Amino acid sequence: MSMSFFANAKIIWKIAGTFAFLICVSLGVNGYIYLQRETLADTIKWNDHTYEVLGEMNAVMASIVDQETGIRGYLITSKPDSLAPYERGRREYAEHSTRRPNGSALRLPKTWLPPAK
Repeated sequence: MSMSFFANAKIIWKIAGTFAFLICVSLGVNGYIYLQRETLADTIKWNDHTYEVLGEMNAVMASIVDQETGIRGYLITSKPDSLAPYERGRREYAEHSTRRPNGSALRLPKTWLPPAK
């Protein structure tokens, strides 16, 4: 019966019904996107946070490499001047290992640091 109703309807009602259906679908899709805006903002925030943590971790790795370079240089040359990268790396490691970008849980083992003098 519904097919005969649609077949017997005037063209203007068919166009109006189709248009109304498309408006309803469009409003539904736009409503869903509007409700998901907080999820998108949260995702962007976590993406930025991830890059901040990665930057800190790169700085920590660079400080560890500096410490290794200083010790290696000292072992090869036996000159105290060769320990400059080691001392710089120790300071930078202590600085970066306690920094927490945006409240992240950046936990580094404190056993990597030599005892304080």
